[in-house]
Amino acid sequence: MNNKNLVPLSILLMLIGLFNAKLEGAPITFNTALPVSEGEFILREQILLVESSNNPSADGLATKIERKENTLISTLVYGLTPDLTLFATIPITNRQLKSTNLSTFESTKRQSSGMGDVSFVTRYTVYKNDFKGGSFRIAPFIGVKLSTGDDNKTDEQGALPANIQNGSGTNDSFVGLVATYASVDWEWDGQISYVDNESKANLQRGNVLKLDMSLQYRFYPNQLTASTDTFINGVIEFNHSNQQQNRIDGVSIENSGGLINFISPGIQWVTQRLILEASIQLPIRQPERNNGLEVDYVFRTGFRLNF
Repeated sequence: MNNKNLVPLSILLMLIGLFNAKLEGAPITFNTALPVSEGEFILREQILLVESSNNPSADGLATKIERKENTLISTLVYGLTPDLTLFATIPITNRQLKSTNLSTFESTKRQSSGMGDVSFVTRYTVYKNDFKGGSFRIAPFIGVKLSTGDDNKTDEQGALPANIQNGSGTNDSFVGLVATYASVDWEWDGQISYVDNESKANLQRGNVLKLDMSLQYRFYPNQLTASTDTFINGVIEFNHSNQQQNRIDGVSIENSGGLINFISPGIQWVTQRLILEASIQLPIRQPERNNGLEVDYVFRTGFRLNF
């Protein structure tokens, strides 16, 4: 494992997050099974900052490669019935790829900006148990990501690499199951999902299996009273992703796919209608690439607003 996978934990608990009129928290890096009241909307806005790079000294290379992504993710949630919830997500993204020759220190930068691939999700609660001081719910979901982002952008050097195009060029589907146990002091959320990626021309991107877990614990105030209308949660999340290798004409591509695990500490400020939140995803395991990019960190912050 490269040293850069162990990003210093001193940069973790910065900023703050959002959710529901019942003073409940929610995961920062994925969804929850908690209900959305019938006829009620939730607006969720997140800013996502991703940095990846190679390790030229370990691979004996003379070129440092860095990829940066800044994305605004807007999600509108609607409670169609007490059990059926609809989600629509639109990302606006800027992606950059910078190559630096370590001998001459000359750099080349390529980038793209614009709307990414839009996704739609339907979630239905199949089990619920509301009890004094808490709730337990299980909800499967199904969704589709549409090829709305431009995947054919070019610059003066020609076609941009796939990893900085705004869109994937494919319509992909996904299914999953999320469970939530919430009490007055803490909340646990777990999710499993599977992404079925379509092929584009002769390229078949690998399908992805994901497993996510989140624990939110109220550390302020120590005691809830009848007048409590705001509190602060500490959040710790674990994100596991295992992607099959990409294939061209049925032949697997080296340096693609693989398993990556993140630990994601964060913090939330929760009120009756608003949550402010932030977390940083730190890779604790990922494939070591020969001259390939590895994730340095993923920082996200934003809010959720009920109306």
